[in-house]
Amino acid sequence: MTLGKTACPFVAATALFWIPALLLRAVRGSLFSGRDVLVLSGLLPALVLIGFGVIARYVGPRATALWMLLGIWLPAPLMMTINGTFTGGGFARAGGLRSAAVGTALFPVYALLMSAYDGTLFALLLASAGLVAGAVLGRPRRVAHPPGREH
Repeated sequence: MTLGKTACPFVAATALFWIPALLLRAVRGSLFSGRDVLVLSGLLPALVLIGFGVIARYVGPRATALWMLLGIWLPAPLMMTINGTFTGGGFARAGGLRSAAVGTALFPVYALLMSAYDGTLFALLLASAGLVAGAVLGRPRRVAHPPGREH
């Protein structure tokens, strides 16, 4: 698998999942509410699954799902620390960088626990479940061979 086929799903998932969450948190700041959590819970999984549908055509569903899952979960501690900065936590406090570094080392546990505080727990679970379902139910990609070159 080439670097492009691994980096594309990873970067796409990071952008599709975390950038809207960062933008909403930046705009809403301390006014972030339960309504915003509902918006994120629907919007983020939808964006990720649309991205999955597009990328899986070229990379294949299993590889796309794996790299997209990593693209959501691995940067989660850093993204949640940035999100917290908009409300006076995260990098606005002493120890923010250390928290992000330790969280990244322990990203599966940290992401799951901190997403409950961040407002992205349901979005994280729904997007992850959708990607796992896409990997299991998706059809393997068929490689088209040029005429005369049958393998």
